[in-house]
Amino acid sequence: MTGTPVKKKEKEVPPSPPLVIRDQGKGARYDRVGFLGEGGFARVYEIQDSKNRRKAIKVINKNAITSKKNKTKLWAEIKLHQILVHPHVVRFEDCFEDQSNVYMVLELCENGSMMDLLRRRKRYTEPEARYYLVQLIAACQYMHQMNVIHRDLKLGNLFLDADMNVKVGDFGLAALIENPGDRKKTICGTPNYIAPEVLFDQDNGHSFEVDVWSVGVIMYTLLIGKPPFQTKDVKTIYKRIRENRYEFPADKEISHSAQDLISSILNPKPDERPPLDKILSHKWFLDGPFPAYIPASANDFAPDYRHLSASQSRRNFQALCQKSKIGVVPSLVPEVISRPRAPLGPSILQQERDFKNAVQPDSPISALLTSARQPLVQASAPIKEPSLLRKLSAAGAASTLSPARRSALGKENNGVAGPGPSSARRHASPMERVGEEEEEPEEELVETKERERGYDNAVRERGLANQKARIVSEMAGERRQKHEQRQASASPKKAAPLGSATTLPRPPPPATTLGSSKTKDFRTSLFEVIGQNLANGLAMAQTEQGFRTPHMDQNPAPPNVFVVSWLDYCTKYGMGFAMTDGTVSVHFNDSTSLVLAPGKQHFDDIQPTSSDDLSHHTRRSHSIDTYPSDLKNKVYLLKHFESYMLDKLFLEQSYTYEDTGLRTGMVFIVKYLRMKHVILFRLSNDVLQFNFYDHTKLILSQDGLVVSVIDRHSILRTWSLEGLLQPLRDDVSPKDKKRIEGVVHKVQYARDVLAKIKTHGSTKTSSKPSTTGVPVAAGARGALEREREMMKPIR
Repeated sequence: MTGTPVKKKEKEVPPSPPLVIRDQGKGARYDRVGFLGEGGFARVYEIQDSKNRRKAIKVINKNAITSKKNKTKLWAEIKLHQILVHPHVVRFEDCFEDQSNVYMVLELCENGSMMDLLRRRKRYTEPEARYYLVQLIAACQYMHQMNVIHRDLKLGNLFLDADMNVKVGDFGLAALIENPGDRKKTICGTPNYIAPEVLFDQDNGHSFEVDVWSVGVIMYTLLIGKPPFQTKDVKTIYKRIRENRYEFPADKEISHSAQDLISSILNPKPDERPPLDKILSHKWFLDGPFPAYIPASANDFAPDYRHLSASQSRRNFQALCQKSKIGVVPSLVPEVISRPRAPLGPSILQQERDFKNAVQPDSPISALLTSARQPLVQASAPIKEPSLLRKLSAAGAASTLSPARRSALGKENNGVAGPGPSSARRHASPMERVGEEEEEPEEELVETKERERGYDNAVRERGLANQKARIVSEMAGERRQKHEQRQASASPKKAAPLGSATTLPRPPPPATTLGSSKTKDFRTSLFEVIGQNLANGLAMAQTEQGFRTPHMDQNPAPPNVFVVSWLDYCTKYGMGFAMTDGTVSVHFNDSTSLVLAPGKQHFDDIQPTSSDDLSHHTRRSHSIDTYPSDLKNKVYLLKHFESYMLDKLFLEQSYTYEDTGLRTGMVFIVKYLRMKHVILFRLSNDVLQFNFYDHTKLILSQDGLVVSVIDRHSILRTWSLEGLLQPLRDDVSPKDKKRIEGVVHKVQYARDVLAKIKTHGSTKTSSKPSTTGVPVAAGARGALEREREMMKPIR
């Protein structure tokens, strides 16, 4: 009877933190932008500070940390995480409290976890695995030099920042090795990744080698697509780990050198595993292409590195090792390489007393945070090991054990599993997600049956819930915060098919149908035309000849009409769009569109037909007061989309206007494609628009030879593709240089996306860029079969 209320309490959803979170001690203010994930007793949100910098914040409701063990867990995580400062460790910035919550301000990892990417892609390529293993090993070297064992390294705790670099997070199970040769005996970790000595050699304990084992499991998982010992039953997983029983599937081909390295790391004897520096010297790292970077497009499809030579790969490997600080000794512990680290000194005894007081159930949280913020100190005189250090290694571990093991470990293991990771895209505590790799969780190991929800689903379910409810109820009610609506209007979702409406030329106003009076040669689609021009431009820009478009104005104007805001309600009706000229349209789920003129008195009804000619779609113009009865429901929805979007989402900018004289022939969305970081719109005026979920936009017009970008501050800038790709002059300011490099990066991403669309549309056409550098003309749009194939979901 006593257990039932506890379980109910754990399942209660804590109240959301305020929209404006304030650190009263420092006078700091953080605007809550969106929900990222949850787990344990923590929830994670994206926030923006007073300087518009985006961060993550972990929120722990004080009602969840009243017990001594939960306080100890929180104290230990803060204590260890804050001392780790490395390019490949999630940055811990600060912690504070208010009346209801404890807050931990962390680095925002915008590209989610490596597990998120694996779920989308199924496998990583070997070049990607080489790149990420170097960064992971660099982080492990640093942590071990700081005498910290992570003990829960897995894809779910490895995050990707905005530049697709690895960041290690979630230190809920980490342990501090305070004296050379010390061993830990707590059984903790995630079943698929636990080293055998953790499970089966409690007498001798475990140390840094458990992280090396996890590196091997991670490498296998990246290349094969699932962990080596995975089954649906946790006990069977443990049996396979004990027997060191795994295989390399014949249908998942990987190189012999990769198999050799994995086999050497997954050695059941910890003292026979290769050290981290030895792993880096293995031939596998130079046995194939080694990239200089991982593009953002890797979130959706595998990059192609076949063009990299052996010499360039070697240079890239050496450069990454240097950038990742491989072999660099942390400045805080210069004695690590030359001599053993000194034990912790007497001054820690005061911290021990502070700790004991801070974690008492009746002690204020402020005392806990004050104690946790204190740095660990060193001294030359050995002292008796304080229980404080045992708490660092035991906190959070006990709840990962079976009841039998938990009782056998005694007082040292009184911690509980902690909240999710210290980053934006983690959603559950370490052992609450034993089923992370789609295995069936064992009851004695898992305290909750709720599966991890990915970033896309979490944002959709929470960030859009209120907005969808308002749409259903005729979109009434007040908007909570501008930043919440911006998030809702750009909420990432899983990939979906492109809309089935097809491209059509904009007719003169008197026309009533889209039947073309002129026959066009439809051999090449707009996607292929623009993709080819971007590929040509980027390739030719690297040559002495450069990329030249003499017929283009070098100071072009942006397109007059493009999307300024959009509203996703595809779960019931479709997508709504507001254009720069005041036009509002709805692309319904049945592939039809209604397009409301800026004057709000007329609209066009776009109907796809069964004709094989992509230009033969019917456009019927109607008055807003007089229209066929079969359009009644759609007009009703159009009006509500229009009212809500213009009132709540539409912001006047220098490029917005109202073309009140326009009554028919308005620009509308022909097709759209969702990917992880971008939604792609194909407009009827031959514009392609990439709306990124960081609130920036890339707009390609005139066959991709004109590039426009709208930044996060809604400022529009336009270049010709030739001008954008020219070498930068010496007098260009660092700020402008960084801006232009960012635009070029987006253009490269667009090229990769369009190449992928082309690959799915036609495997017969070469995807190599033209060696002539001559732009492709859009006089011919793709054959129907190719166009239809390209409109299938990429995933």
